[in-house]
Amino acid sequence: MKQYLCIDAGTTKLKAGLVDEAGNLTAMTHKTLITERPQPGYCEMDMNGLWDDLCQLLLHLREMSGARWNQLAAIGVSGQGEGAWLLDEHRQPVGKAILWNDNRSDTIDPETWNRAMEVCRKNHLTPLCKGSYLAILHWMKRKEPDHYQRIRHILYCKDWINLHLTGSLQTDFTDASTTAFNIFKKEYVWDIFDVLELREMKKALPIPYPSNRCVAVTNVETEALLGIPHGTPVAAGALDVAATAVGLGVMSAGEKGSILGTSLANLLVLDEAQVKAESFSGGSVLCHVAPGTYLRQMSSLNGTQVLDWCQKEIADGLSFSKMETMARSVPAGADGIVFLPYLFGERAPFQSSKVCAGFFGLQATHEKRHMVRAVYESLAFVLHDCCRHMPPTRGVRQMAGGAARSDFLCGVISDVTGEIICRSPQQELGLMGLYRILSNSEPPAFHETTRFTPNRENQAVYLRQFEVFKELQNSFFTLKKS
Repeated sequence: MKQYLCIDAGTTKLKAGLVDEAGNLTAMTHKTLITERPQPGYCEMDMNGLWDDLCQLLLHLREMSGARWNQLAAIGVSGQGEGAWLLDEHRQPVGKAILWNDNRSDTIDPETWNRAMEVCRKNHLTPLCKGSYLAILHWMKRKEPDHYQRIRHILYCKDWINLHLTGSLQTDFTDASTTAFNIFKKEYVWDIFDVLELREMKKALPIPYPSNRCVAVTNVETEALLGIPHGTPVAAGALDVAATAVGLGVMSAGEKGSILGTSLANLLVLDEAQVKAESFSGGSVLCHVAPGTYLRQMSSLNGTQVLDWCQKEIADGLSFSKMETMARSVPAGADGIVFLPYLFGERAPFQSSKVCAGFFGLQATHEKRHMVRAVYESLAFVLHDCCRHMPPTRGVRQMAGGAARSDFLCGVISDVTGEIICRSPQQELGLMGLYRILSNSEPPAFHETTRFTPNRENQAVYLRQFEVFKELQNSFFTLKKS
């Protein structure tokens, strides 16, 4: 039976699995990735280290798979988006990858930033943000000119992996559409490089293709190193959120979902007419995998890493299940405590590297359990804040990501948003999305989906609490101006 090798390189987890032609995940392994924060606002990853980690995973997967390993029909890779994965003339890394959630790029003056944003608006580009390679390159040209002069190729995370597998350089439409790419014409817009004085980088970009297009085959080096038969087809692949959306079945106009991962990615599928009819503020509109469809995306920087911080700094290292037991002992609204979760700045529904986190309403009668609940509720508030900037739609919200396994968090999100939340029983939705891209199979029909419906009493509490959340959020910008 045919087997599809699916690889998902996220920000915190690296996964690899085999899926047979019937859609069964027959083997899977994963590894926690290391991100480095050498200075406040920085976030980097060792590119060669990522490849070494993947080789270890694939060798382990090969051992697990036995004879199935020799039945590979195709390979698909998804990865974290944006950032700057830069190569020199020898196709070797120019330093470490600077990731999508890095905030160092502060060299663009307001006038230039506004001119660049105008180019984005006129040409259907994703708005400029600090985690895009354009902003990073602008910073590097001024702060690290020796590194800048060495750059010959600009890739995305998954493309770096595909390069190792095939020796070929390319990307796909979903990743390309995150930066400097007209989503309708499917081509780069060079005017923005001129505005940002990055003209010499126009030749460094890879050619984009549809996600399911076989763009290369594995080389002899990959066969010798990993036992993957030489000539195995490799698809262009996809941005991780797009692959997960496919795994969820969020494929047609009007369908929506959220991914509770390192970031809080909120997605809504639109057709071309809907995109052209709307005037969007914040977030982005990306190419989706299926032709003629687009992903309206609002992704907050503050996702599960906020819960990780809470676990370490407030909950004394307790397991997440015990943290949730603490939180459940407190009524909705955390007895008046509101938490702003902006530990890592923010990019949606607003952009700011200076916004910060904090508790409001703390009194002597409050305990750690109240603070833990307020942290969980803050993620629901952020998600709701993002979704309010999307076109209104009916229907359920499909939920994915590591934190979606939490009944407590899914319930709070349902109460805050007033939406029915559906959690798929299918595990590893990113890998399953890649399988569906590779095999061109139909979207899944989940019959055992867990549903969370709003508690109207809790919703009334949260509506009042959300107003306080927004007042606190807005007060930060008032303080900043003063």
